[in-house]
Amino acid sequence: MIKEIHSEENGKLYECLEALAEHHNKVSVHFKGSYPKTPSEERIKQFESELEEGKSRIAVIENGNDFVGFCKIGTATYQVRTGQNKAIRDRITPLNSLMINCERRETG
Repeated sequence: MIKEIHSEENGKLYECLEALAEHHNKVSVHFKGSYPKTPSEERIKQFESELEEGKSRIAVIENGNDFVGFCKIGTATYQVRTGQNKAIRDRITPLNSLMINCERRETG
């Protein structure tokens, strides 16, 4: 099941963050072994703060009581320029993190 989480469920992302760091350590060409750059516990605190302040949203893939993947987006508003120097304001939601447990990929 896919659902959006709030700050009180944020701690359940620990295993996902650790798996993401392990994946980067395996596949990174130039930074093998240097992940996580920020400890998972600290990232969870950052995520909690961003969720509470409305700066981010997080959706998770839940399997039973476990999170097997997540997507974190920012909610910042940016100035975007188009055409003849016309400036428009638009809500752009940058993708901050995306992780799906390797064992769960391509399963639907």
